[in-house]
Amino acid sequence: MRLAATAGGAVHSPMATPTSPTTSLVLFDDGHPLSPLTDLRPSFDIRTGALTTLERFLKSMGLPLGALFVPRELEAITKELHPGVLVNQIPPGAESILLINGRCPLADGPFMTFDKPGQICTHSITGHIVAAMLDAAAAKTFLANGCTKLPGTDGSQHDALLQKPWHWRKYRDACIAADLELLAEHIPQSAPPPGTVAFGSFPLHIVGSAKIFPTVTFDLEHGPIVIDDRATIRPGAILVGPCYIGCDSHVLDRAFIKANTAIGPHCKFAGEVGGTIVQGFSNKAHDGHLGDSFLGEWVNLGAGTTNSNLLNTYGEVICKATADSSHERSGDTFLGATIGD
Repeated sequence: MRLAATAGGAVHSPMATPTSPTTSLVLFDDGHPLSPLTDLRPSFDIRTGALTTLERFLKSMGLPLGALFVPRELEAITKELHPGVLVNQIPPGAESILLINGRCPLADGPFMTFDKPGQICTHSITGHIVAAMLDAAAAKTFLANGCTKLPGTDGSQHDALLQKPWHWRKYRDACIAADLELLAEHIPQSAPPPGTVAFGSFPLHIVGSAKIFPTVTFDLEHGPIVIDDRATIRPGAILVGPCYIGCDSHVLDRAFIKANTAIGPHCKFAGEVGGTIVQGFSNKAHDGHLGDSFLGEWVNLGAGTTNSNLLNTYGEVICKATADSSHERSGDTFLGATIGD
């Protein structure tokens, strides 16, 4: 069964079969600043790969979604994004609750095997809570106290946690790879449509409602390609795997979509785009280069827009987390723009 989600990762009901009827999954936003990524959404709704973090955990965990916890300023918008899901309420009837930090992008940590209350996973550098299995009373106390402290945090550790706005780039490739594998479980492998060219040994997955025009080229030498519901790929476009084209999105004529790109729903893209994640509802419908960048929703890049993702010294890109903060080393040689909604 595919995840019932809309743009921005809206989840209307639990989609996975629970491994235990008395354990609920709760994702929380601990309020750590990641602007502009989280200006208008909680951390678990960031599209950190082909999927949002919430979608990835729901597909991976095998637990029902019990509730979402967010700072008060995001409560109203979270309820709008996720109708029918409890927000800032403990799920009733759960004997144990698996809490996952929404800043954890990878569903592959030691918490994936937590099976009893009292198990805790912290970030190996900062000590921030990554995940915890708690009883309902302890979970309520933890969430009420700002999701920052737990007694007896001598447990397992995990390295993956978004600390800076540009850390989407740090986990991009691993998240896209994991998501394409998850999506491939529910989207059959496809033969190249008539009139298209495909080469390479990785699979091509196209939902039947997508429209693929003749002369499209699929480069499958380095990773799979997934094209979702009602997407359109116009003539002359070149897609290089691994990449993902979301529901109702259009890849326009002669576009060059390079590896490790994930375009969310309801977008239009042309020109050269590589290593970029698009939250959804955004357009780059003209020629120009966009590399190693993140675009939020409702972004429109005008004709000829081009960004740089590499210093002319080939050195490490320097960033500022906020307008008032100090410059910091990003850890990346290739890093472009991070643009909010």
